[in-house]
Amino acid sequence: YALDQGGDGKMKKKIKGILSGLLVITLLLVGCGNQEEMQTPEEYIDENLMEISLSDSWTEGTLGNIEDYQVFLSGEAHGIEEDYEAEKRLIEYLHTYEGVRYLICELSVSEGIILEKYIQTGEEELLTGFMDSIRGTQGCNQGHYQFLQWLCQYNLSLPEEERLHMFGLDVEFQQDMTIKALQMLDTKTKPENLPDGALKKAVQAVRDGSSQWYELLQTAAKEEPEETEAYYGENWKWAEQILKNQETTLRFVKEGGDAESQLRDDNMAENFWFVYDQFPEEKFFGQFGSYHTYLEYTASAYGVEQGHQPFGYLLDQEDPSLEGKVCSILLYHVSDTIEWGEVNRHIEGLKDIKLENRTMLLSLNEKGSPFVKEEIWQEEEQELPVCDYIQKIIFLPRMTKSPVYGE
Repeated sequence: YALDQGGDGKMKKKIKGILSGLLVITLLLVGCGNQEEMQTPEEYIDENLMEISLSDSWTEGTLGNIEDYQVFLSGEAHGIEEDYEAEKRLIEYLHTYEGVRYLICELSVSEGIILEKYIQTGEEELLTGFMDSIRGTQGCNQGHYQFLQWLCQYNLSLPEEERLHMFGLDVEFQQDMTIKALQMLDTKTKPENLPDGALKKAVQAVRDGSSQWYELLQTAAKEEPEETEAYYGENWKWAEQILKNQETTLRFVKEGGDAESQLRDDNMAENFWFVYDQFPEEKFFGQFGSYHTYLEYTASAYGVEQGHQPFGYLLDQEDPSLEGKVCSILLYHVSDTIEWGEVNRHIEGLKDIKLENRTMLLSLNEKGSPFVKEEIWQEEEQELPVCDYIQKIIFLPRMTKSPVYGE
């Protein structure tokens, strides 16, 4: 009987082994059956390239796979009419279908404060004052002015609890706007009632528009920190952020003021985290100069130094809270031969794309996409998939320079 039991035991073990083996094979076969079939670039583009309108609102699903993202960045060429129209459609779409309510901008912290008040109130003098301040820059054009008017009208048409909010992240380019923002943050009516000291001097300097405002407010913050914070109340965090931003601005100017400097991207990222820490559960959208929106360093016509870390990279990879949650949308100007050659050099799969002079959108991160893992962004320094850099491309057949504001 004992021998029989042993035989039965061995037989049971054999059967168990066979069944286990069959189970493993079955699971492997099922797994293979569920594996996503990878398409060729030609097949994928043929299936996913779609025509879009810049004049009409987009329907749900137009941007494709975006559900896991918290920050959306679109990369523009400054001062181009079609880019302003694309920005309108993106804001509408992301607000309507993704609940994006926080706009981040390639403007100074101070300009953001002023324009935030404009889009909440519709006070036209705030907008015209801003446009007058930026005369001589790429942003001083009719398209920018009309875009901001549209943004204000769109915002005021929304229920108050659904309205958009606006934040500037860049250095303090326009000092008159810096002083204007600080004056707006000072809500007290009688600063002359302050006791003599550093704070009173600083407040008066800001109110007078004195060029010494920075040194005096910095001194007040150091020598009378409690009184200074109490004076500004809830607005102090913004006044303090302007102070920090001004310090970076002075460094930026001292280093030569290169538009594509690493200092600017670093500073925009720091200012973004200041905003993000106040609204960590919210979603954000911003349109910046194209290079700032890449999620990896790339050699480009912008002339950045090797290893330059764009703003998009700093958000996506420098902090785990946003890792993999930043979506980069490239506005790609087909008629710009330099840009066309530049992007085609990096994305080999686009070389045979047929656009037929239409505004088109290609979502690169859909099911079966070869751009997620297989198609490499052609770069000498590193080999990474295209979707490590950008996730969407909007092809713009025309590139219309917007006329100068007020002319």
